Amino acid sequence: MRLEDHDELTSTASAYKVIMGRKPDRVRMQFRALPNEPSNNFGEVFHVCLHCEAAKEGLARVDEVAAQDIETKKIHGSVVALRRHLEVCPHTPAARMSQKAATHLDQAAALHASSKGLPCAPLSNAQVEHMRKCLVEYQAQHRP
Repeated sequence: MRLEDHDELTSTASAYKVIMGRKPDRVRMQFRALPNEPSNNFGEVFHVCLHCEAAKEGLARVDEVAAQDIETKKIHGSVVALRRHLEVCPHTPAARMSQKAATHLDQAAALHASSKGLPCAPLSNAQVEHMRKCLVEYQAQHRP
């Protein structure tokens, strides 16, 4: 390799921004960093869950007193801590969808019982899963 070729390669490499290392974890997109807060010993700053903040702001528009009950906790910036928060956070989309599904099942069972005039208990989660499996098997067997 000639010296001119080496200079040409280094100049073109510096013209493009080369990103080294790992990409940031997708979990971090659901949190906002608090750069003004002191960090831990590993240089990780605290974060706040965007779902908790959005729920608090949305509820504050309707009822400010109830919005004060929603805590926005400061979470250490490690991916493990952020994931742990998302597993228990009641404001994530997955948690909201499961709550809606549970209330929908309760309402559907009550509507079914009232339409027939018979007492009917709502299905348990295990019964719902069993029905889903049976439905999927039935659909798989009866495909054209």
